[in-house]
Amino acid sequence: MWRHVTEFEDKIAEYAGSKYAVAMDSCTNAIFMCARYLRKRQMWKKVRIDLPKQIYVSVPQMLWHLGYWLHFEDIKWKGYYPIKPLNIVDSACRFTKDMYIPNTYYCISFHHRKILSTVRGGMVLTDDKDFVDWLRPRIYMGRNKDVMSKDDNVSIVDAYNMYMPPETAMEGLLKFRELPMDNQDCGDSNMYQDISGLNWTRTIYDD
Repeated sequence: MWRHVTEFEDKIAEYAGSKYAVAMDSCTNAIFMCARYLRKRQMWKKVRIDLPKQIYVSVPQMLWHLGYWLHFEDIKWKGYYPIKPLNIVDSACRFTKDMYIPNTYYCISFHHRKILSTVRGGMVLTDDKDFVDWLRPRIYMGRNKDVMSKDDNVSIVDAYNMYMPPETAMEGLLKFRELPMDNQDCGDSNMYQDISGLNWTRTIYDD
């Protein structure tokens, strides 16, 4: 069954123009894991993240949980926007051929309102093999998906249950075959409320 996930990843990577793709359970969690990897790798403390004021609220929520300091700007966007300075792209509202931006962690969504819908799901597109090797076990509870639980030797504690089930990937493959060639962006900043007024303040105790 897991071959369907691999096939779906390969299809999307080829379509988008990235070397690698890792399927997950949502775009939000894809962004979360990219930001977590970069924070752990860079050992950044009190880094300011610049975001548009009008975006889906789960994105800054995940960044806030990771300890980042958030700064909102009045930026209009269509289809996608960068999360600076992390080289993460939130492309939940764009799905077009060759959309991948080189040297980024490019996150896409398969939510039920998105261009390619599997009801729920997401994916990270990247050229960074080290990141892919770090990410894959951590979205599957530190386990090897090809080994039965009773036979597995789990060695990673800092892991999550964020994988894409094979059934979701199978639906994605079916929908991909019917995908129109002239895809248009399915969202922009005007679709979202201004969330900059929420209390995103951090204290000296948060780090």
